[in-house]
Amino acid sequence: MEQLGLDLNLAKIFVKVIEYKSFSQAARMLRIPKSTISRSVSQLEKDLGIQLILRTTRQFSLTHQGETFYHDCKHLLGDFEVKVNQLLESKKGAKGTVRVTAPLDLGVAVLNPLIIEFTQAYPQVEIEVDYSDEVVNLVREGYDLALRIGEPKDSRLKMKKIGESFFSVVASPEFWQRKGYPQKPEDLDKLPYMHFSRVGRANRFTNGKDSFAIKNDPRISINNLESLKSIVVASQGFSVIPDFFIKPEVQKGLLEVALKPYKTAPFPIYWAMPEHKENALVIKNFREFITPKIRLAL
Repeated sequence: MEQLGLDLNLAKIFVKVIEYKSFSQAARMLRIPKSTISRSVSQLEKDLGIQLILRTTRQFSLTHQGETFYHDCKHLLGDFEVKVNQLLESKKGAKGTVRVTAPLDLGVAVLNPLIIEFTQAYPQVEIEVDYSDEVVNLVREGYDLALRIGEPKDSRLKMKKIGESFFSVVASPEFWQRKGYPQKPEDLDKLPYMHFSRVGRANRFTNGKDSFAIKNDPRISINNLESLKSIVVASQGFSVIPDFFIKPEVQKGLLEVALKPYKTAPFPIYWAMPEHKENALVIKNFREFITPKIRLAL
């Protein structure tokens, strides 16, 4: 029986192309030529004997086999990365404690599962986490890192931008089917609106030419994103929610984004840390392990 010798580098490049949704973006992030990315995916398809990606001049989509292979490959590469990190760090004997704070919604949605991965890869490192929407004084309170949203305000801290996210108009597919999928912003005007009260009513959407803001009086106004999301998933109305918080539900088909050409201004997500903590080994290991995974979750 013929055995398949799969090149893990080709598989990794394929996964990155899908995660970044672009051959060009994958090339930029991996810092290799776009032509190398394209040849790698073609070689992988040749080695497997199946077509993974349907290409056009402007975009691409996964074949059914490509989608299955992507999920399997991502899982296997993730396990492999964890095992390698465990092996390397067991040799280094990395030890210590990392104290980190993050906003509640961002922490629970994005950071929490990554902390679990980190503790598996670094078994001798202890993590202390405080999820709070209060902006604490890192030096006075003794924190090593803060995951923060919005423009940096404290010039005394070292800042490292991770990425950015947007807000989207979103509801359940059942709600859109029942009320009518909006083709233009005005179609939202008479629909029940579920409001995230902590951001006020300032979000403005634009497609580069036209712009709009939600004018509806809220049917429900709530200050917790998890509660808001559950209400929207239950088909009670539409809402405006950060993309990072609804990504899993959109991928599973529980929520559907409307008016996709319209975007809010991006809001940055970044690490803040006392300057003397930046290069501490255990903190640097934590940051470098977590950061690329947060980028993929945004």
